[in-house]
Amino acid sequence: MRKKSGFTMVEQAIMLVPEFENVVPKLEQQITLRGQSTLPVKHYHIIFTVPHELNAVCLHNQRMYYDLLFAAVWNTLYSFGYSHYGSETGAVCVLHTWGQNLSLHPHIHCIVPAVGYTLEAECKEIGHSGKYLYPVHQLSDTFKGKFLDSL
Repeated sequence: MRKKSGFTMVEQAIMLVPEFENVVPKLEQQITLRGQSTLPVKHYHIIFTVPHELNAVCLHNQRMYYDLLFAAVWNTLYSFGYSHYGSETGAVCVLHTWGQNLSLHPHIHCIVPAVGYTLEAECKEIGHSGKYLYPVHQLSDTFKGKFLDSL
């Protein structure tokens, strides 16, 4: 886990075939529901969080906050797919609003397949054999900028 200015980014490579492994147990249950539509490729688990100092904004208008959080996550993943691999990929994203100690801790878990579609509509494998799909610090900084700009 890497922390920078209160915005935390966790990313790890996971394999979702034949079974969902190395995933937070509740997230595993939610993803299993989508199992029939999961591609048989390597997947990456990326978690986007924000600093607790922004919890007051969340409590003031949860709908707006969560909409902006999802938009910042998707815009970040979308832009990185094209800028790093020249392809558009998808993601299964799950909002968690509470931490393990039951305190307010909004964050989004994303399962991103290591495959995407190019502008020529061709399927292309993305990612490397390593642990990270994208440079973590760049991903974190981009997400931070997009989310703060939207507030």
